[in-house]
Amino acid sequence: ALNDAMDQVPGVVVIDNDPQIRAGSGFSYGAGSRVMMLVDDMPILSGDIGRPSWTFLPIENLEQLEVIKGASSVMHGSAALSGVINVRTAYPRSEPRTRATVFAGMYDAPERKGAKWWGDNNPLQGGASFFHSRQFGNFDLVLGGNAFSDAGYIGPEPIPPDSLAKDPYRTAPANYENRIRFNVGTRWRSKRTEGLSYGINANVMKSRSTNVFIWNDVDSGLYRSFPGTVTRTLGTQYTIDPFVVYLSPGGMRHSLKVRYYFQDFENDNAQSNASHFLFGEYQVQQQFDLLGPTTLTAGVVGQRTRSVAELYTGNSEGSDRNTATNAAGYLQLDKKLLRDRLALSAGVRYERFQVNEDEQARPVVRAGATYRVLEGTFLRGSYGQGFRFPTIGERFITTGIGQLNIYPNPDLRPEESWNLEAGVKQGFRIRDFTGYIDAVVFRQEFSDYVEFTFGQWGDPSDLDNLLGLGFRSVNTGGARVTGYELELAGRGNAGGVVWSALLGWTHTLPVSTTPDQVYATPTFPNSIWPASTYANTSYDPSDNILKFRVQDLFRGDLQGERGRWMAGVSVRYNSHVRNIDRAFVDLDESGLLPTGVG
Repeated sequence: ALNDAMDQVPGVVVIDNDPQIRAGSGFSYGAGSRVMMLVDDMPILSGDIGRPSWTFLPIENLEQLEVIKGASSVMHGSAALSGVINVRTAYPRSEPRTRATVFAGMYDAPERKGAKWWGDNNPLQGGASFFHSRQFGNFDLVLGGNAFSDAGYIGPEPIPPDSLAKDPYRTAPANYENRIRFNVGTRWRSKRTEGLSYGINANVMKSRSTNVFIWNDVDSGLYRSFPGTVTRTLGTQYTIDPFVVYLSPGGMRHSLKVRYYFQDFENDNAQSNASHFLFGEYQVQQQFDLLGPTTLTAGVVGQRTRSVAELYTGNSEGSDRNTATNAAGYLQLDKKLLRDRLALSAGVRYERFQVNEDEQARPVVRAGATYRVLEGTFLRGSYGQGFRFPTIGERFITTGIGQLNIYPNPDLRPEESWNLEAGVKQGFRIRDFTGYIDAVVFRQEFSDYVEFTFGQWGDPSDLDNLLGLGFRSVNTGGARVTGYELELAGRGNAGGVVWSALLGWTHTLPVSTTPDQVYATPTFPNSIWPASTYANTSYDPSDNILKFRVQDLFRGDLQGERGRWMAGVSVRYNSHVRNIDRAFVDLDESGLLPTGVG
């Protein structure tokens, strides 16, 4: 899946399928991504909970992967709080192309012998994919598909030998995944109207999988699920994307893009959910000369999500039906001056968002400049604002996993941020090897930061629900991320081999700016649980480091190609996560959740 490739991008780390860019987010338990995910410039995050589905992306037709780091809400709206990942698919070229791939693998036994839960046969994984594209006159056609099966390395919950359980042979569900996906892309280039093209793309996937929310412990159950925390899922997903593009004789470009995204996940444990997401964007762009090359881009965006889910019943009516509506308009101006040595960019966006009856609206702005000092030497700086409206899931989720409960928070407020960045980029050429070195410093400030927080949100006298203890999304005050990033990339020919290299180091300092602020209190008056602050909910509050942050990242990739042969080596380093939820250690030491982390 693409999330494995994303782990090679400098400054990016994927934790439990949730992308982080420059430590802008932590572990969100699959809800409310702060990184906007796009396919061909249209959102692909789930409409109900803002979760990326990496396996649904049509990577067999990948043309380009674009990563924008920093607040990018002006062009991409809510969720682009820390950045954007855009998967751009390819159109056919003049020559037909066909590609097929088959692969297989096996999980090795863990070094700790007691942690091996399987017998003599190691778990296997394997799959296949295909891609075909060609032109038929003015008609373009792309076909692709993927099939994958993974037995997984996380086993079922341990069952004592003397247990009278129904499953004495330990055949309960563990961590597995099976899926099959097909996609098609079409485009007609009009013969009657020059500059007009239109088409429709589609992608569909069926899957059968499990998700392990909590592993059992760090000893013999290191690769086993904690009792009651395995969720089995049957999934159906598809997108339908019609589009029209027209380039007028005067050079004005009009584009209309629409996406319908359907998801239906039949889960056990009363966690089934389905959502219908409809997105539409009309954009007009005009290039002209106004004291230098100038590009004006304007657009309007509308989207609506309709959710039907057992998971999301925490609204005022206790209903399993929720809606989210979004409408926005944006304007951006890009201009070049001083014989194209100076490039300026500025933009503004106004967005209105409504979840059920709650309505919010925000304006955001951005500005940036790039100056070419010498041939191959560029200085740049930018300022951008970001925001993220809480999803349906974050506000209204009501569920339990094992002994832990997750509680709703209908009063959750939007997050906001601003980002400053300055950098220098130097191109170079050494014989047949060309590349660049890039250095950047950055700072991002957050307010009303949203995090899953452990507390006593339920009835403290309810013994069946762990005395009301569990997790809930809350606004935790302010946060700041500062840091720097160094990157080297290049490509060249040596000894008849085409070499490509990508190296990057990212250091961040993600801190809470309000460590002692009380941001949440128990919901029941007879609770003895303390009010929540950053300090008393953190395992290691020293230096005010945010939870689940990887502060130092190194990415290295070297690849050589000769004819049909290709070989490479990659290195990834993630520093130790210093701070996690203190609740996990407290629950372990109390015996309520004996994981062994304490």
